[in-house]
Amino acid sequence: MSSIDFSQSQDKLFKIKKLQYSTYDIVHPTIQGQFRMIVIPQNFVQLQRALNVKGLPQIGVGSQTIVGFSSTGKKMTPTNQNVTPEMLSDDKNEDITTFVENSNEPWNEFSLEGNLLIRLKSVMTKLIWIKNSVNVRGDPSLWANSIINLEVFENKTGDTGLQ
Repeated sequence: MSSIDFSQSQDKLFKIKKLQYSTYDIVHPTIQGQFRMIVIPQNFVQLQRALNVKGLPQIGVGSQTIVGFSSTGKKMTPTNQNVTPEMLSDDKNEDITTFVENSNEPWNEFSLEGNLLIRLKSVMTKLIWIKNSVNVRGDPSLWANSIINLEVFENKTGDTGLQ
């Protein structure tokens, strides 16, 4: 449980300056293709904590992660089964993180009201192949764990969030 009191935080209006997927090439004996991941902010909040060392406010983000996979490997027979949390604990699943090559994890940028620039980067930390699930296109079902890196800067361009 977080010790931060989000009920005391202040919503910050924002607009998107730059938004790109993080991409990862998967080169596995069975699975080949490109995995994509992007963090879409739903809201930014200014936290009621001390300012950081640069004198800028502490900012939190509420977000949704969206993923996609374009397979270049052999198609499989669809299972017509949605992935469930219970399927993630199956010991038949395979951690294929070590088969990730050529990652590209760009910084995405957002202008916030109050003359702030936020930079976000989504980074995949683990990629699991859920072996007993194949999607309707015949591609393997993959599950990713990730982290979000967030940086706060003074926005010197004068471009501010929506007012």
